[in-house]
Amino acid sequence: MEEQRSINVWYVCGLSLCNFDCAYCASGQPVQGGGRTNDREWQTEEDPGRYERILDWIGCQPYRIGLRLQTIGEPFVSWDFLKGAVRISESPNIRFVELVTNGSLLRRRLPKFIDEHGADPGKFSLWVTYHHTEIPARELVDQVGFARDLGMEVVVNCLVFPDNTDELRQLAPLCAAQDIPLNVDIGQNFNEAYTGKPFIPVLDDKVVAVMRELDIDPQIQLTAIAAWAAPRGLQCSAGHDYVHITPGGDVFPCRAYRLGGKQTLLGSATDESFKLDLRQEEYGRCAIKNGCTCKEDFLHMRIARSPGRDHRSLGLGYPGTVPASENAAVTRKLQQIQGTRLVRVLNSMTDNGA
Repeated sequence: MEEQRSINVWYVCGLSLCNFDCAYCASGQPVQGGGRTNDREWQTEEDPGRYERILDWIGCQPYRIGLRLQTIGEPFVSWDFLKGAVRISESPNIRFVELVTNGSLLRRRLPKFIDEHGADPGKFSLWVTYHHTEIPARELVDQVGFARDLGMEVVVNCLVFPDNTDELRQLAPLCAAQDIPLNVDIGQNFNEAYTGKPFIPVLDDKVVAVMRELDIDPQIQLTAIAAWAAPRGLQCSAGHDYVHITPGGDVFPCRAYRLGGKQTLLGSATDESFKLDLRQEEYGRCAIKNGCTCKEDFLHMRIARSPGRDHRSLGLGYPGTVPASENAAVTRKLQQIQGTRLVRVLNSMTDNGA
């Protein structure tokens, strides 16, 4: 039955305040007119009410939903946001709620989140990204260990940039000592934080050697590069088992498809009458030329699938198999940047070296 289908939803709401100020923030810089703010909690006065209406809509959909509930800023700065997260977690159709956080406020906020607002730790997972310019590695791991001990599923996520390999070498053993999962991804050059570098700043940088020391997944990183450079024609399950919701409530098969405009818009989550009508076929062909840069999106590509992947997270990949024809298609896509140091290192880390 349709109501038994499990899907993933990535909803980014209008909460924009953040207590960090990372130069490479994907939400932009306040001084440059980006979405992240340092002087108000939400982007607009309408956002808190819109957030509640969109949560209501999600809770009424006839699917078993794994929800990545993300903010433009930091979720643990806002009790209004957190109260909404508890409410949607209690909906019968919600498998889990994943919060994306910088981890700095976990000790201060989680006890009240659980004891006073009724959050069930078993229903929540935390995707905690390490920002090397804002918090020491040891302090972050202490915060994450505290959340894990309260019963929450946790992952520490780190990004490889040209200037943070020493910090990553410190972070990895700290996570290992507390048995905290560590995910390593290649960073992206938002806001031209790394002047003179490409969008993937370590694309041809000597620091990629650190990837050999860390537990990085070369298949996922090669998927990230192919999705950024040339995703058109690759098989993807977005629109079948995954959708993206914007702060304004627009629902798309994926975030990258927003570039396609109205013709790719599925509907609005602020419209109570809108019912999500998903594609029946598991995989379709990606239609965008380039610029699929969000992990929530490209992990739904078939080339990122692996039999052993099954997590309460939209950041660690999904189970499945990759046919030889799709692997060959990716190899062709990567040929345009095959000579870069990053692709050579990742290829050498795969089982077949191809």
